[in-house]
Amino acid sequence: MDGDRGQEARTSLETLVAQRPEDSELLLWLGRAEEELEHDDAAELQFRECIRVSPTNFEGYLALARLYGRRSRSSDARAVLDEARARVP
Repeated sequence: MDGDRGQEARTSLETLVAQRPEDSELLLWLGRAEEELEHDDAAELQFRECIRVSPTNFEGYLALARLYGRRSRSSDARAVLDEARARVP
């Protein structure tokens, strides 16, 4: 995703999340957009919010674990996957 399109996607997703703050799929997509723009701290916050809103949504855990793995935070990634194992049926 190029910079301008990534920013546009992020802006659109932020608008949607403001309208539907409990929508875990929108939070997940906003996190992915932030990650694509290399806004890792913002991506982490969105993935965490996705998990808070929908603790049985495995995709949120997976996205957060991948982000941690990419940032060389393997113990954090492992902890997130352990948490998913305990919460996701």
